[in-house]
Amino acid sequence: MKVLYLINDITMPGGLSRVTINLVDEFSSLNSEYQVHALSAAAKFDKVEHSNIDYLDMPALHGLNTLGKLGWYASLREEVETYVNEHDYQLVIAVGTAMTLFASFCRFRSARLWGAEHLAHNHYGALRKVFKRWRYPKLERLICLTHADKHRYYDKFLKNVAVIPNFTNFASVDAEYSHNKKVLFVGRYNDMKGVDYLVDIINLVHKHCPGWEFTLYGEGERKAWLLEQIQKMNLSHVVEVNEPTENISVEYQKSGIFILTSRNEGFPMVLLEAQAHGLPVVSFDCETGPSEIIREGEDGYLIPAYDTKLFADKLIALANDGDKRSLLSENAFTNRQRFSKASIIDLWLEQFRTLL
Repeated sequence: MKVLYLINDITMPGGLSRVTINLVDEFSSLNSEYQVHALSAAAKFDKVEHSNIDYLDMPALHGLNTLGKLGWYASLREEVETYVNEHDYQLVIAVGTAMTLFASFCRFRSARLWGAEHLAHNHYGALRKVFKRWRYPKLERLICLTHADKHRYYDKFLKNVAVIPNFTNFASVDAEYSHNKKVLFVGRYNDMKGVDYLVDIINLVHKHCPGWEFTLYGEGERKAWLLEQIQKMNLSHVVEVNEPTENISVEYQKSGIFILTSRNEGFPMVLLEAQAHGLPVVSFDCETGPSEIIREGEDGYLIPAYDTKLFADKLIALANDGDKRSLLSENAFTNRQRFSKASIIDLWLEQFRTLL
C-alpha cells in the first residue's frame, strides 16, 4: 500500500516539518507492506535530502499576502492531483489545517484522503473553524493529536476521528538527570508561546532561587521585545537568550527543570523531549497537549492558565527541593515510553490496517 504525506513546505523550521520527517524516516526503516513517502509543495530553505521525500518546487508560500496564497493553492491543485494519480497512491494524508483544507478540494483518481491536525482546534479564529466544519466532512478520516480536541470539537461534526500523538526521537536517549541549577525554555519568542508570561515568571522567581539561571532557546518576532524586557527588569545576569540549536539534547542534559508558558499548543514536542531527558516540567494547562503528557505531581506540574503567580510559586518550590526533582525525574524517564517511536508507529499502522 502506497501512502503519501502532503505538506506545504517540509523545509520550514517547526514541529509540522519535524513530525513529518520523523514519520517518513521511521516507516522507511520498516520492512512492511506500506510504502510511505512525503511530498513537499515548496522548499523555502535547503531541501531535506531523502529518498522518500519529493518536491513540487512551487514558490515559497510563507510571506505571501492573502491573495497571493489563494493563487498559490489554485496553482498547486493540478500539480498535486497529477502527482498522486501518476504515482498510484492509495492514501493521501494532508498535514496541517491549511493543507487539509486545500486537499479537500482535490480530486484523486483512486486515493483516499485523510487529514492530520497539528494544532489545537481553538488556536484558530472563527472563519477557519467555519471552513473546517464545511470541508472536513469531505475527509475519510481525521487524525488529531489529543483526546481533548477529539471529544470537545471534532466528534461533533465528523464521524471518523482518531487520536495519534507525536513521538519523540529522544525516548531512548542515554541521559542522566543533572541537578544543575538551570531552568530551560525552548520555543518561539512570540505571543502564542507566552513570552510575556515567561518574563513575568522569571522576574518573580529569580530572587527566591539563589544560583539558578534561565536558559532560553528559540527565535521569533518578539525577540527584540524579550531582550528589552530582560534589560528593563535587570534580569540579564540570570537569563541567557539563544538562537535555536541543532544539538538541543545537550541543553536538556545540562538543565534541571523545563518550563512551558504557552497560551495554546497542539501537542508540544518540547515537553516530550524534556521528559525523555528526565527533566521535571512545569507548564500552563493550556489547550491542548500538556494535560495529556504531564502526569500531575508525578513527573511535573500543570498550572491553571495563565496564573503566573502560582506558576512562579510552584517553580520556586521545585527549584528548592532536590529530592522532589529527583523523584519527578525518575518518573519522567519511566513515562517517556508512552511516546516512543514504536508506540506511535503502532497507532499509525493500526489505522492503515483498516484500509486493507
